[in-house]
Amino acid sequence: MFENSTAPEEVAKVILKAITSITPDLRYLVGSDANSLIEKEKNVPERKFLEFMSQNILGSGNRMY
Repeated sequence: MFENSTAPEEVAKVILKAITSITPDLRYLVGSDANSLIEKEKNVPERKFLEFMSQNILGSGNRMY
């Protein structure tokens, strides 16, 4: 599941940017997988997106809603 995950150093850079920003954004995307998820979220109904996230991120036995 985590073989294509974002490197910790890349995540750390974005966290540093967020906590040191004078005007922080509400959300920060890190890695190409985040961009793919945002596109998917835009193109499917919310319920389907939550089902997808529950199955692929939390595991099939857990639900986000």
